[in-house]
Amino acid sequence: MEDAKVLFEELGAILEAHEPLGLLTQLTMTFLFISAGEFYGEDSDPVLWQKYIEFMTGYLLVRPYPSPAGAPTDGATLKEVEQMITAYYLAHDFADAALGKPEPESAENLLLRLVRSHARHVRGLAYPHQLYEYARSLYSPHDDWFRKNLGFTIDDAIRIAEAISKEYSDRKFASKQAAIEQARRKADELIASGEATEGDRPRVEVAYGCYFHFGNSVNVLGFTPEQLCSLAGVRLEVASKFLSRMSQPFGYHNPDFPNTFTDAYTAPTDYNTLNERPIVTHDGRYWLLVLPTLKSALATTFYFDLIRDKAYKPIFDRERAAWLEKETAAYLSRLFPTDTVYLNPFYPKGEEFSDVLVLHDRKILVVQCKSKGLTHAANIGDDIEKLRSDLKKGVKEAFEQGVRAREYLLASEEPEILLDGKPFAIDMRQVNAIHIISVTLMPFQTLATRFANHPELKLFQDAVPLWSLSLGSLDVLTLILQSPARLLHYLNRRLQIENTVFSVHADEMDLLGYYLAQGMYFSDEELKNINALGLAGLSSNIDEYIYQRFELGQSPPIPKAPMPPGFEDFLNTVEHIGGDYSTDCAIALLDLSYNARKEFMQAVEQTKSKARVEGGRPIASMLLRGGKAGLSFLVLPAGTSAEQLSEDTMAQAVIKKHTHKCDAWVSFGWVVGSIRPVDTAGYVSFD
Repeated sequence: MEDAKVLFEELGAILEAHEPLGLLTQLTMTFLFISAGEFYGEDSDPVLWQKYIEFMTGYLLVRPYPSPAGAPTDGATLKEVEQMITAYYLAHDFADAALGKPEPESAENLLLRLVRSHARHVRGLAYPHQLYEYARSLYSPHDDWFRKNLGFTIDDAIRIAEAISKEYSDRKFASKQAAIEQARRKADELIASGEATEGDRPRVEVAYGCYFHFGNSVNVLGFTPEQLCSLAGVRLEVASKFLSRMSQPFGYHNPDFPNTFTDAYTAPTDYNTLNERPIVTHDGRYWLLVLPTLKSALATTFYFDLIRDKAYKPIFDRERAAWLEKETAAYLSRLFPTDTVYLNPFYPKGEEFSDVLVLHDRKILVVQCKSKGLTHAANIGDDIEKLRSDLKKGVKEAFEQGVRAREYLLASEEPEILLDGKPFAIDMRQVNAIHIISVTLMPFQTLATRFANHPELKLFQDAVPLWSLSLGSLDVLTLILQSPARLLHYLNRRLQIENTVFSVHADEMDLLGYYLAQGMYFSDEELKNINALGLAGLSSNIDEYIYQRFELGQSPPIPKAPMPPGFEDFLNTVEHIGGDYSTDCAIALLDLSYNARKEFMQAVEQTKSKARVEGGRPIASMLLRGGKAGLSFLVLPAGTSAEQLSEDTMAQAVIKKHTHKCDAWVSFGWVVGSIRPVDTAGYVSFD
């Protein structure tokens, strides 16, 4: 890490030698301003530079504004800064990769390195549109408190943030156009005076255009309270109160973190005051240097204002917990019928059973919600005990509540719970799956996507599988998977990650991308001899879908797994048939590989054709992977009643299951002349 110390000192010398706002605004305009409507993924240069500029802004903000102001910034300065900041971060990456270590480190130290690397490179707690949505729905009920204590409401804050973003876009375009005109006039002057020729014009115009555009960066990005008041359509008092709360001058420190950005080894993960005050102020003007920090701050920073009010904290804590539960139930209700999703069911004696409960087609989802996130020390990999404590409060306690609920359900054939205050008996003889789900308000990095990765955390020894995900991830999953069977199939595949003999490193969106690409199977030959599998970067199609839909307001196609012609229509019809175990029948179809899906649909069409031509009762069958289950498709003559079709289809399922000695059999039926791709579905799994 000696390289990091040298690089930190050299980078600091460059930053402190230049006028801070000129340097930072030019960095922002050079590396963060992109064309309107242009999508950039999580591994793109703008995302990387968000973190870099956030770091350099934090570094300069903890220091007083220099006097004299320092040297102006030019292209050579930017190039030098780019080389230095890149080298500095690479030095930390190499150190955290533990390259060249003479002896293996403890599992705890390796985990802290992983967490530290994540904190250094990954910013953002959710997709941008979610941050506004959550801020508005979480804080709006507290508008009176906001007006009294902050001088503005959350709607005011979001309106102002949106106005700044739009104004910056407009100013960038206007500045660029003005610079082009100025550069053209300057070239005309130089050519007329003989200092340049017509052949020099392209070079001259580019050079002066950059100078006029980027050299004016402080004015392009700077604004006053009066300008903001006009742009956002709010009263001057509201704009001023907003800026007072959300801005900081040079030399500002959060009192809980007095020594930030002074140690070369810890600086990249030091607490950055842009998290609480993302706008910079100097001499009566204001600058937002990293636009995404404002969205993040609106969703997170007011929490600390509210809990500092000791009298109001219990009210906010109670409503915040209820809000998380309601949001979770609302997302699940996108897929599951609303009369199968229950909020806050109770045990018979009045103790809460779960935060959300789903009872759907022989499946039970026990959902526990926790608003606890990672503290700063845990989030940056500074303290293993704090990391363990945060995971215990945020995930393990929810899991233990879910296990208790599961054990209660399994203890009798007809356990009783209270739904909407009324007794309800569940016939457990009809239930074939109980899943425990933990929904957290904030994501727990990659720590909660495979608990077996980190036995050193000593959190989960129970054999009952747990699925833990953030509210934002649940939001996206329920947008993309679009049906109970698809979500449950994803859940089944997701839980299998804990059983892999190698570690799997990915966040929830990468796992969703892997699922859509190949079904999230881990038994392929090429994975046989690996120790660890990293899946970072597989969410690009999901990220782009979210961007197009919510940032651009378009209607892009939903990312889906590959499906041969006719398969998706067949699948959707099965799931909407409405009979018992239709969800299991749909899940069995989803378990098929692409080639198996293709073979099944070919068999379906061949069987239908045969029935049309030859009549009779043709049937097609296939065994599924491993031979423990199978599918069949039966066609009956036109005019066969629905009751007869269902009876014959189930009879075939029983016969096939017995013949092939399978654990389960799924049988589909169709009547010649039906306009639907399939008319009935049956599932048999009894001995």
